[in-house]
Amino acid sequence: MLNTSDGKTVARIPETAYAYGISPDGDRLVTSSYEGHLKLWNARTGVQIANLLEMPAAVGSITLSSNGLLALQTLRNKLELRRTSDGAILWSRTNGAGAFIAFSPQGDRLFTGFDDHYIRVWRTSDHALLLQKNAGPLSTMAVSHNGEHIAYRVADWIHIIRSSDGEQESLIWAPMSGSIAFSSNDRYIIAASRSVYDANLRMFRVSDGTLVDVWIREVGDVNQALAVSGDDHVAYGRTSGSVIQLTFRD
Repeated sequence: MLNTSDGKTVARIPETAYAYGISPDGDRLVTSSYEGHLKLWNARTGVQIANLLEMPAAVGSITLSSNGLLALQTLRNKLELRRTSDGAILWSRTNGAGAFIAFSPQGDRLFTGFDDHYIRVWRTSDHALLLQKNAGPLSTMAVSHNGEHIAYRVADWIHIIRSSDGEQESLIWAPMSGSIAFSSNDRYIIAASRSVYDANLRMFRVSDGTLVDVWIREVGDVNQALAVSGDDHVAYGRTSGSVIQLTFRD
């Protein structure tokens, strides 16, 4: 986890994670191993809370809501909405590959993006489709913490659109970026570099695309995944090891 103000590391989780997500309050972290073991962790201490599920294979994407829901995309392109309490499936559907999923702050909407180039917004209570937008060949996606905006990357550009109607509000030039996430105040986009020569995290201002800060300059490593909670707890994965680093604001 990386603190957006000082980068202080306070806990490490000894878990090889293929995918993971942070709860909106920053208290819980869910991980999926390459073998399909889903585990719930205390994100502030790095202590495991529970074994959630045993999937037949690794989960491609995973995210937690604030109201006890867990959404995941299997490697067989099946989207599932589950309860974290018992793992029960509440809803499932077959989708395209390359899923990007996120909940709204209240957990009442689920945002998805797939290789079919469409971003979709679903209502979790009855699974109604609220928005469908052709975004082009998107590579990654993020949702603002207030649920009002969606960011997605196509090539080296990050697009910011409204979640209500899909209209674009801003465009950010972010070359060699991989995973992206909004800061807790939604004024910045944090982008993980895909370059092995400069594997950093960069922070851009949403309003005008200005590069504001750069963290973690490490050569020979790549940031695989990135997630930011509502209080600036940042989780990121590295290709060089099996440790998820957790860093928090003082």
